[in-house]
Amino acid sequence: MKILLIALVFSFAYVSCHVQGNGHSNDKPAAAFKKDTAISKEYMDWDSVKINGHLPIISHFKNAKELLGKPDSMITPNYTDVSNSYNDEKFKYCYFKGVTFEKYNDTLVFRNIEFKKSSNWFMSYRGIKFDKETTIADIEKLFPMSLKNNSLSGTDMDKFLIITVRTAKPGIDNADNWVFTFEEKHDKLIKLEYWIDD
Repeated sequence: MKILLIALVFSFAYVSCHVQGNGHSNDKPAAAFKKDTAISKEYMDWDSVKINGHLPIISHFKNAKELLGKPDSMITPNYTDVSNSYNDEKFKYCYFKGVTFEKYNDTLVFRNIEFKKSSNWFMSYRGIKFDKETTIADIEKLFPMSLKNNSLSGTDMDKFLIITVRTAKPGIDNADNWVFTFEEKHDKLIKLEYWIDD
């Protein structure tokens, strides 16, 4: 009886170790790890990014008004059209002259800045300034691996270079991305976006 019990325990342990959930492995292929590891060495830590060198990416509405002025508008989105947001709660889009936030009660969460609409504003990261004068070469110095994995989008007349940089260091599984958008023919940064992965 003892031998039968031990055999059952070992076979249960073996099956438990080799089958998880619905029988599919959660492991990524080796090629995916190689690519992810190279890119994720470069990141812009979420907590170190500021608007105009002072305003944190998550801040109180009152503090944003003091620094950015009165919002241009606040709009409740059609939630069926929203593909991703910072929280699963209801929010409003809050616009300040080219800067877009999600507004949850008194809390603002940065989403993007369009430098053509907010020409005097900038984003800062550990003493580095990103604004309408930032070039692709500037990004290449900071994030060379991310630049190599860029994408080109747009039409023949307006081409945009898209560069993504993670928001957290390696080992953080759910890191979102910073998305830098450059107008290819002018080589200038036109938009910086906080992209939330689904």
